[in-house]
Amino acid sequence: MPVAFSRALARDLAPEVRRQVDPRTSITGQLLAVGLALAGLVLLLLTGAVWWVTTRLAATTAQADAVFGGAVLLLGVFVTTEAFALAAVRQSIVGGLRTLDSRTQAVVERGRFDGEFEIDRDDEIGRLSWNVAELRNELDAQVDAVESLNRDLASVATSQSRTLAACERGDLTRRMDEDTDIPQFDAMALNFNSMMDRTERLVGEVRSFSRTVSEAATATADSVQSARTAAADIVASTESISDGVSEQHRRVDRTAAATGDLSASIEEIAGEADAVAKRSERAARTTREGGAAAEEALGELDAIREQTDRSVADVAALHEMMDDISETTDRIAEMAKRSNKIAINAQIESARSSGGDAAHIISSRIKKLADDTGDAADEIDGLVESLEAQTEAALAGIRETETAVERGAETIETAFDALEDVETAVEDTRVGVEEIDDATDRQADRAQEVAHAVEQVRQIGEATAEEAGEVAERTHEQRSAIDAVNRRIERLSAAADDLDERLDAFTVGQATDATRRRGAA
Repeated sequence: MPVAFSRALARDLAPEVRRQVDPRTSITGQLLAVGLALAGLVLLLLTGAVWWVTTRLAATTAQADAVFGGAVLLLGVFVTTEAFALAAVRQSIVGGLRTLDSRTQAVVERGRFDGEFEIDRDDEIGRLSWNVAELRNELDAQVDAVESLNRDLASVATSQSRTLAACERGDLTRRMDEDTDIPQFDAMALNFNSMMDRTERLVGEVRSFSRTVSEAATATADSVQSARTAAADIVASTESISDGVSEQHRRVDRTAAATGDLSASIEEIAGEADAVAKRSERAARTTREGGAAAEEALGELDAIREQTDRSVADVAALHEMMDDISETTDRIAEMAKRSNKIAINAQIESARSSGGDAAHIISSRIKKLADDTGDAADEIDGLVESLEAQTEAALAGIRETETAVERGAETIETAFDALEDVETAVEDTRVGVEEIDDATDRQADRAQEVAHAVEQVRQIGEATAEEAGEVAERTHEQRSAIDAVNRRIERLSAAADDLDERLDAFTVGQATDATRRRGAA
């Protein structure tokens, strides 16, 4: 057991011993090598000296033994002195290095440079200690500079993080400090501030545009409401015209029936001469009724003519309103194109400056709203064109109705004149029976003319009633189209209001916003 322990101890200590005596890895090995070299040199010199003395000078064996003993003693003293000297030198060098090593290890372990490295020595170890102390002082100064730089970096990073957070919350007036004495941060702040200037300007322009769109939509809605009111008036007028024409048609039918009775009466007068007076009275009464009906028809036609004139004026006013609506939709479409171009520029600037997702999302929403606004303007423009076409058709129908009414009035006036002639003839018949035959013939002819004229009036009245019905139907279609335009305008106004509410979440400079509004105006 002791043998095994000794072997294990020798095996464990052998590498350390070899390292200590190896002159390539330790000062002890170097000193040992120097001592052995000196001892060998001294031994060689003493051996040569003893040989020379014993062979040249010593005459006896005793003298030779004395010389040899003195040489051995001198060698022992030299070796002992050398060993102590080398041990002292080793202790001085190794001790100083170990002290310096322990102090540097303490600095490394504490992470601080407040230890003492100076050693009260003037040799190389002392100079090495002073060099280490100077290195320690330089490292301490560099560490202080690095810590100060870290504090400055942390302060700048905190300030810029707060600025980014404020911008993310919608405050576009915040800017980064461009004078931090850190070139990288200054360059980043300069680029960020430039990007935020462009973003703030774009948001201000879009906000001004959204308000302009909202105001234009409100004005258009007012115009559409006026057009809607005018269309309602036209509907009422056309319905009144249709009712008047229908009433006229019914009265013309009654007039036609009266003229038929008149013709029958005249034929009876021709066949029954003995009842001329009585039948003439009936003819006169019938003629007066026909004249009254003709007068009423003329009055109704005058009313229809006035209603037709008002309808023409209302349709013309509606046409002018459609022109105003078309101009407004053109302005809205132009503003939508400008908004789309602004949104595309915002996306390009956001992608170029890497400003984050917030500006990209804003520009995307702005572009979508601009596309929706353009589509709505195109739809409104199409509806306005359709409404203008229907208005032109309605105006043409009303003018045709007016022409037909004029023809009906002329026909009724002709019938009225004919009835007056019939009445005169009947009165003449009552005066002289001798003229009965001639008068009845004339009355028969006139009655045929009256019947023909009344039939023409009836046909014109029927056509007028149909045309008035078509005008009323087209006017209802116009009103439906105006209602559709009104709904589109309301959606456009709601979209503009929604955009304005979304943009209110962003804070921009008052001067910048005012400048944008003046530019928009």
